[in-house]
Amino acid sequence: MKGNSFYARKIHSLLGVIPLGLFIIEHALTNYSAFEHGKEGFVDSVKGLHDLPLIFFLELFVIWLPILFHGVYGLYLAFTSNYNTGRYSYGRNWAFALQRITGVITFVFVAWHIWQTRVQVALGNTTNEEIGQHMHNIVTQPVYFTIYFIAVLAAVFHFANGLWAFLVAWGDHGRSARAARIVEDLHGHLRDRIRAVPAVAVRVPQRRVRGGADGRRRFVRLIGGRISNG
Repeated sequence: MKGNSFYARKIHSLLGVIPLGLFIIEHALTNYSAFEHGKEGFVDSVKGLHDLPLIFFLELFVIWLPILFHGVYGLYLAFTSNYNTGRYSYGRNWAFALQRITGVITFVFVAWHIWQTRVQVALGNTTNEEIGQHMHNIVTQPVYFTIYFIAVLAAVFHFANGLWAFLVAWGDHGRSARAARIVEDLHGHLRDRIRAVPAVAVRVPQRRVRGGADGRRRFVRLIGGRISNG
């Protein structure tokens, strides 16, 4: 592993942003459609994704294999890294440690979430059309809600902080500094959208949030503008 660590780390870093970073944003916006258009909007969003051509191969090569490599190699990094936050309590030193810790939490959570959703669909215990109600039944349990809340925060931090690490790893130190400044913005925006789980839409089927679509456009313009313009 050490002999190829340079290339492995490059691929690991790249996959964390493309395609997995784009996937987490898409996942967040799909969940947010529950707030925008209620239960029907969320069901339509899920159906639209599953109606994409060659969906099996898209998921296999754009989601599952990248997640598997990024997750497994990330576990290797997490358990072989040297942590010295006790001696050097710098902000970036803590960010390095938290990146590994949140990576482990996120990997375990993703595996568990897949078991609760996609595997249950494959086993015939629920359907894609009923996944909103299925998630509602899960997160209305206090223990599961707490687990989801912690895991989502960990996933969003891992992605947002990973943007900075990605730009450093690929040599763009100027933009890495700007990326560090927008980590907080990413964290807040993505956290709010991912937490807009379909459970709320099932409970309040017709709820619509003012400015939902405008909010998404402002979010994309904000992040794109800060990265490109500083």
